[in-house]
Amino acid sequence: MAEPGKKQKDYSQEAKTAISSAWDDAKASNNCKGSAETLMALEKQTRNASDAPSTTLLVQAILNLAYESKDYAFVLECLTTLSKKHGQFKTSVTAMVDQVMEWLPAIKEKQGIKTWLEWVEALRNVTEGKVRISVYAINSAGLAFLIPDLP
Repeated sequence: MAEPGKKQKDYSQEAKTAISSAWDDAKASNNCKGSAETLMALEKQTRNASDAPSTTLLVQAILNLAYESKDYAFVLECLTTLSKKHGQFKTSVTAMVDQVMEWLPAIKEKQGIKTWLEWVEALRNVTEGKVRISVYAINSAGLAFLIPDLP
């Protein structure tokens, strides 16, 4: 994971416009998955330009669109793919992990333990050795059992 360097270009306005347009397209065409995929190209541009705030906005929008599509395997695919991108910002990965952890209780309730465990495993793979997750977040997501020395 990369730390943000000197921002080469500010994509904040383009990111906000693209995100708004993607949501409008998703609502109009009922194709959240397609709208998420369209934001991937701009995410790459913002990441390559060292624009961490815009990149973070875009990855969160991509995950939200993926989640709205109700294709939960696609959500995990987006999480995994975006977190492994060359030069991905730590702040972006942390924001994605936080966002997915917020959805864990609903996933467990609506989709069952099998899907929930797949999500936990994906989070573990994404964060392993990279992102520190707060004790509060672990407890609130019901993941305390994964860490035996947790207070």
